[in-house]
Order: sequence, then structure tokens, then C-alpha cells
Amino acid sequence: EVLKAAGVQHGVLVFEVEQDEPADRAGIRRGDLLVEAEGQPVFDPDAFMDMLVKKKPGDVVNLQVVRGTERMKVSVALTSRPAGLPGRNGLPEMLSGEVSRMQGPFTHVIHHDAVLKPSLMGGPVLDADGHCIGINIARADRTSTYAIAAHTAREIYAKLKAGK
Repeated sequence: EVLKAAGVQHGVLVFEVEQDEPADRAGIRRGDLLVEAEGQPVFDPDAFMDMLVKKKPGDVVNLQVVRGTERMKVSVALTSRPAGLPGRNGLPEMLSGEVSRMQGPFTHVIHHDAVLKPSLMGGPVLDADGHCIGINIARADRTSTYAIAAHTAREIYAKLKAGK
């Protein structure tokens, strides 16, 4: 509906603009429709983010934005990504939330899709009967949490207890 109202066939709606960051300083506002980046049409947020992550601080990105019925050219001078802002690996990372610092490689893990914060690692993975089958060890992204099998955890515990 936003595309129809703006009279364009493609684009990405800007949902949020961080105050005093490059997009804000360039004049981009919430509700703007990003239709072109570096002379190429913008069809989806993930592709746009993938283009941005290839840039470095100091690069200028030329955009076309539609606000209401007005089409504007905007140049955004990029800076270093502020600490705490997601998006280093595109839209999936932005949507996934916080992830574990250690994400592998893990040789033998149970891969599941429970959404758990990294601070909650160490909790059990239960089967349908309530039996512990593993212990969560890392959250990699929106749909990837890793656990070690319960038998592996028992082996590790036994070695630690024995002082090995």
C-alpha cells in the first residue's frame, strides 16, 4: 500500500532512524521509502543491508528516497557502526537479536530453533517426555541455537571432576 501511495513499484520502508547518526544527519526520516541505492533499485531490506556492509566508514552512499509524493536524492556519509547496533551481517542478524560471542565451530551439537538469549545458555534441552537430552551452549542467529548432548556433558563433567 505504501508503494502504491508513493507511485513506485519497489522500495524499502524506513521504520526507524537513529538520532544523530548518518541517516538522520542526511535528512532521512521514519516513513521514507528508499527506492534506489548507488543507482540500483532497492527491492528488499536484506539486499540493501548486504550492500551497506561492504562499505567502510567515510564512504558516501547515494540514495533516492520518496517522502509522500516527493522524490529526493540523499547522500549519506557513513561512519563506524555504533556499538550495540545490530546488522553487521544484514537483515537476518538485525532481526535475530543478541547472539553468543562463540558460535563455533562445534563438532558435535544438537541444532534447534528455540529463541534464547546468550545469557540463558547452560539450560537444559528437554524431549517431549521431559528428559534432559542436552545443554544449550550458544545462540548463533534467529533460528539457530546449539546444545551439547547430555551424554557429552556427562563425559565432560566426569573429566572435570577427576581433575583432567
